[in-house]
Parts: sequence; C-alpha cells; structure tokens
Amino acid sequence: MAATGNAATSVSDKMCMNDDVEANAKTATRNELLCFMQQKAGFLAFDHLVKLCVDFYGKEEIIAARSMTEQFTARRLSKQQGGDAMKAKLEDIAKLLLDPDVKVPTFYAVDLGRLPPVSEGAPRTTAGSTYGGSVERRSEV
Repeated sequence: MAATGNAATSVSDKMCMNDDVEANAKTATRNELLCFMQQKAGFLAFDHLVKLCVDFYGKEEIIAARSMTEQFTARRLSKQQGGDAMKAKLEDIAKLLLDPDVKVPTFYAVDLGRLPPVSEGAPRTTAGSTYGGSVERRSEV
C-alpha cells in the first residue's frame, strides 16, 4: 500500500507542478511598453513616465497596450480622441498599472531595444508614492 501511496503522491505532485506552470504562463505576458511602464511606474514621476512613452512608442504599440490592459479591469476606459489622444491613453494605462485593486499579470520584454533609455537625472517619485498621491520631484543642483 505504501508504494501505491507514493505513486499517487508523485502523480499528484506532477499535476500540481503542471498547474503552477500554467498559472505562471497566464500571469506573464509579453509587451515591452507595458513591461517598461510596470517596472518604472514606482520610480519615475508619473508625467515623466508618460512623456517618455509618448516620445518612444508608436501609435499602434500604444493602442495595442491599452486594449491589452482593458481586459484586467471592470471599469470602462474612456475613448480618447484628438491631438493628445496617445498621451491620454498612456495616462489611462499608467493609472491602471498603479491601481492596487487591479490585478494585472507581470509583463516582460524580449526586445530590449524597445525599452526607452532613462537618464540618471530623470525625475523620480519619492518612496511609497503612487499616482493620486503627492509626487515629489528631485531638483538637480
């Protein structure tokens, strides 16, 4: 009987490992723009993060990233039009990524050339600040 119990345990363990792999695959999603925003949102000032992304990414990438993030929230994101539409879309994405009530997967980048460079003197947030709170910028002396 002990051998049967061990066999059942090992099959059970393998099933659990397969479930873990599937769960991880579902929680990791490739998107360079969202990876950059997700990783830098806690360090860069909100406005600077949005400006970096507007200047670096194309319209198609921004639209694709926004449509990808819409599936993680029950809120309806407003339709953005006009000259600042891409900036507004990126602001919506950043707000969504910074919202602790919204569960999003971990985004990862494969093409590191699609991540914008960030200089040492970039405006940074203070520790623990998020969008909606006060954002303090360091002044360069």
